[in-house]
Amino acid sequence: MIRLSFLALLFATFFWRCAPDSDGSRGPLVVRLECEGPEDSLSLSEVYLLVQEQKVKVADIPTCESFDRSSYAAYQIPDTALTACGGRGAYLYVIREENTLKVFQSGQEGAVFQLNLK
Repeated sequence: MIRLSFLALLFATFFWRCAPDSDGSRGPLVVRLECEGPEDSLSLSEVYLLVQEQKVKVADIPTCESFDRSSYAAYQIPDTALTACGGRGAYLYVIREENTLKVFQSGQEGAVFQLNLK
């Protein structure tokens, strides 16, 4: 009987952890900015927003590398940014506002790209 109860508990835990979140997604929201650099240093790097299984191009910037969270303050990136990248004076970061992801670029007013999560 104890073995059967234990198996039932494991089974219930598995399905509880795999149940969709209230926003309809599964698990935590995974957000990244990915750089795809050119072969030469004269061309622009393409920056893509990756959300779960979506990949959307959001900008072209001179050089691109991912920023560590500890360097956000040096670039005046808000602590609430989910991810950030950039180089040579141009950088991008992502902020979540309710059900929208907003991509901001240095030197630009307002979001340069928005993605609705619903």
